[in-house]
Amino acid sequence: MKTFMLKELFGNLLSTRSAGENFRHKVRKLIFEGEDVFIDFSGIDVLSHSFADEIAKLIAEVKLSDRPRGKLTVRVTDPIQKRLLGTRIKFRERQIKEEKLQTFV
Repeated sequence: MKTFMLKELFGNLLSTRSAGENFRHKVRKLIFEGEDVFIDFSGIDVLSHSFADEIAKLIAEVKLSDRPRGKLTVRVTDPIQKRLLGTRIKFRERQIKEEKLQTFV
């Protein structure tokens, strides 16, 4: 299992979409290659909407994918960060499902 302690990678501030996007691509590749991944938000003081959106996109992609893959586990202890991620995950899941439906039309 590959573990990512976000505070060690980015410090206590997760602020930019580009950092989140680069991280998402790296983790997505590992998961779709069969690697189990654990992402830990412990010690993160600030989580921007844009970084959270990229993590939510990763979670939704993995959850809704039909491809064989490794397991993704995410630990978020801060209730505000948990709520922000939950909201963004729901949005991204709806978006992916709508895109899949459009391919059948």
